Amino acid sequence: TFGSMLDPNPDAEKSLVEAETLKRFQVAVSRLPEQERHCLNLRAEGLTYREIAEVLGSRVSTVHNIMLRVITRIQKDAHV
Repeated sequence: TFGSMLDPNPDAEKSLVEAETLKRFQVAVSRLPEQERHCLNLRAEGLTYREIAEVLGSRVSTVHNIMLRVITRIQKDAHV
């Protein structure tokens, strides 16, 4: 019957796509310059741009520009 032809794990394809996306993301992050990677990690830890600027000893506008570059590079490199 048609029912027996269905994939028993309908989320298998979704899981594979998610795993591939995560791998591309990790590779893209690993290619970021150190300062950009540091900013991204601090943001991932929940720090605000103002807090990141304090940690780095820079201006909020600098952190904002760094994060824009990070997002652009990751989207380009990871095809996210």
